[in-house]
Amino acid sequence: MSESNVPKPGPVAPAHERGAAEIDDAMSRVRALPSTSADAEGQLPEVDLDEQIETLGAAHDTLRRQLSSIDR
Repeated sequence: MSESNVPKPGPVAPAHERGAAEIDDAMSRVRALPSTSADAEGQLPEVDLDEQIETLGAAHDTLRRQLSSIDR
């Protein structure tokens, strides 16, 4: 393959920008979780605990990974 046919890599965002995007994405998912607060009549909503645990766990992992990269 000649050099003119070798694909060139596209632009890559700096690590801190990729990290910020990962954090924003994780926190958006956390904010999108349904509220667990009682309504005006005192009724608690049904929530999918497995979904909440998975979402919060993934956000926790993302934050931990990004914070550990700052320490390096």
